[in-house]
Amino acid sequence: MLANVLPAEELPLINDRIVTEGYASRKFITDVSEYTPYYRDILFLYRTGLSVGNDETGSFLPGATVTRGAAAAMLTRMVDPSLRLKPDWTLTEEDGIWEPSLADLVPSGDYIPSPGTLEEMDEAVRYMLSGGSSVLALQYPGITAAEARRVMEQALSVVKTYCEQSYNSVCCTYNQAGRVTLTFSAANLGERTKEYREETMAAALEEDVETGSGAFYDLPGWMAKALEGEGSTTEETWPLHVGNRDGEMVLDTNTNREFFTALCGGLKPYLNASMTTCTFPDGTEWVLASHGDEIAALIRTESISGAGQYAAEDLEAVIQAFEAPYETLDGLFAHGEVQGDLLVSRLGVDMETASSFTLVQMGLIDKQTTAGSNGHLSLSATISGFTRDGAQCVTETFKPAQPEK
Repeated sequence: MLANVLPAEELPLINDRIVTEGYASRKFITDVSEYTPYYRDILFLYRTGLSVGNDETGSFLPGATVTRGAAAAMLTRMVDPSLRLKPDWTLTEEDGIWEPSLADLVPSGDYIPSPGTLEEMDEAVRYMLSGGSSVLALQYPGITAAEARRVMEQALSVVKTYCEQSYNSVCCTYNQAGRVTLTFSAANLGERTKEYREETMAAALEEDVETGSGAFYDLPGWMAKALEGEGSTTEETWPLHVGNRDGEMVLDTNTNREFFTALCGGLKPYLNASMTTCTFPDGTEWVLASHGDEIAALIRTESISGAGQYAAEDLEAVIQAFEAPYETLDGLFAHGEVQGDLLVSRLGVDMETASSFTLVQMGLIDKQTTAGSNGHLSLSATISGFTRDGAQCVTETFKPAQPEK
């Protein structure tokens, strides 16, 4: 119930990454599974800092009765963001889950609800960025439009100093109660490249489902087509600032922010791209395209033997019954065919355009892949679940071999 009391912008996911990875490692919140009633809402309480559990492993105790004191504490944290909690959990590379992210590049900060100085604003911004969030909720009773603009501009100037995050735009909303919500984004940063990438990925996904050609797995191939789609070039000039750091001359990312942002273009999320193939003992295969820990698209292939025992018209009816439900749904592709004695079905899902409601109705999110937050599917958690069910998973990053030192 508490998970849906306030709008999403009022409850930023300050603990999203550590909760997703901690839960996937099966070392934390171990008494909550995908089959626990309202488990998504339970994890939302952890991700937003309304709860961190009842012990050092974050146990939720789903079978216990919520005490009046615990309910009051969570309600208080909803009203006052400065009281929201962060889990004191430690994840390491040995867990097979942890990997550095942009949030790790920012020193952690304390939440300050009403920053009055540049130093206090920096503290609040670091609190947001180190938690992997792009939303900062502040409180300024009686704030005016002019004051809200000043807060917005000051916050944006601070965020830009953390240039590796690539945020260059902010949207500000406020209400009469003095609630100020700042949402940061990387506006106009390679947007056409992103569109081309989405188009080429969808085309490769659809081709692979129809023909089994392997075009979807060829991530470098469809990414290259996305770059070809740009079609024109622009020329810009930036002054570069070189400084001395520990006796070496280096290009500082803070003072050369625009230059480093241009180097990444719209492909920054795909600098950590991968393709993962998970094969189950019965031959069912999942191919997962991901950037970082977020699954962007997938193909599931299933094969059933014994097709030779049935008449051609019966097999055709089965194939049509499989394909028909997906023909009018965005982001979903289905194809069935007979290969010798096998009846093969392929289902492709483009997470950029598929409806999350449809995925839940299919049981895809709840039962077969594991959600992270806001609808994105977590690669690490999904691999963990698949492995527990007997699958063998192999991930390829397509990165060139590094020269030996």
